[in-house]
Amino acid sequence: MRLKNILVLPFLLITINLSFTEEKPPTPEPYTKEEFPQWLHDLRRAEIILVGSFPITLFFTSVGYDIFRYVSREVEETPVPGMFGTLRLIPLTKEEKIGILITAVSISACITIADLIINKIIKKKEQKDERNFQSK
Repeated sequence: MRLKNILVLPFLLITINLSFTEEKPPTPEPYTKEEFPQWLHDLRRAEIILVGSFPITLFFTSVGYDIFRYVSREVEETPVPGMFGTLRLIPLTKEEKIGILITAVSISACITIADLIINKIIKKKEQKDERNFQSK
């Protein structure tokens, strides 16, 4: 019992000392527009679009592949695709799963690149309009 008191005493003293020397924590300043370069903003936007569109493209790629498998089979007893039936009777192989993932990532990357190109075109048009307005 006495050993516990000896071990607790330093922690108690440190805690009491810290409570008396408490300083106000510094308040963070908001970011300014000039703090980060434009390419970093574009990279962040591309990352958000890529990661955000992936679940949607994965879902539609999986559904599309299920429908493709259903239509391309010539056997009469072909199971209904996963979203239309209760069970997927023929499970996907490892290669099919990898193909679905690669296709979904590729579609997400295409969406991201298209957004980047559209965004650049809009920014150039805005800069051109701003220059024309300033010159008048």
